[in-house]
Amino acid sequence: MDVGIYVEFYSDEKISEIAKDKIVINYKLVFPKEIVVGAKSLDEFYNYEKEIKKIHKDVIVRYWPILEKEEGYWISFKAKTGALERVFNEVKNRKNKTKFYLMIDFEDPIQKVEDVDIEKNKKLVEDILENKRNYKLDISVVENVPLFFKKSGIDVKDVEGVKMFYSSLRENYHFIFKDFISKFLLEREIKRGLKEDKNYVIALGCLDKGILGDEPLISEKRLKYDLGLVKKHGMKKVMLFGYQNKYKEVLKDFMFS
Repeated sequence: MDVGIYVEFYSDEKISEIAKDKIVINYKLVFPKEIVVGAKSLDEFYNYEKEIKKIHKDVIVRYWPILEKEEGYWISFKAKTGALERVFNEVKNRKNKTKFYLMIDFEDPIQKVEDVDIEKNKKLVEDILENKRNYKLDISVVENVPLFFKKSGIDVKDVEGVKMFYSSLRENYHFIFKDFISKFLLEREIKRGLKEDKNYVIALGCLDKGILGDEPLISEKRLKYDLGLVKKHGMKKVMLFGYQNKYKEVLKDFMFS
């Protein structure tokens, strides 16, 4: 099974930590197979990609475009229209026309946004998804949005849909999401996702802090359980939000069990 990592905030220290804990078997990279790194421009991403590739030549590095907070931070129909145009045009008009890995984190804006044309935004998103082959893009969309886009009539064939299921958030933010309930919900979500979308991927967490800064971290015990469910249902890929060295043994046990 492939295991990838979301790195929302790049740092040399973080990449060194991941590199130190990478798992290689018979010269083949097993962990991490993919790193999705947040960046505010394509040039910034290319700088990060160069450093991340030092982990192993076979690691996939995927671009996670992050907007300014006043632009919405995440890509969505409600983000600042000029920001979406900037990001998508950079990707479409890049000089290197080889296969390019792109992640769209499709979530509502982090704060109130001005200069928003929702209909134009929909067309911008539709264009990047439906013409991904022309643009030579391998696209992953977070929050399992491909199912939403299908209902909207947008062609999302071969687009990877990712559902965030961060047990640490669900267990700590509301009393109804106690341990046994969140375990039940995770298994139900995995079954539902695999039934509806063959490219479905689950994202587990949180293993590190995100933009909010107060995200509770998943325990090693709970991460081991969640990874076990993923393996039980034969998923081909799992993503982790963040990474810290304290999770190394859990990952090693998972990869070698």
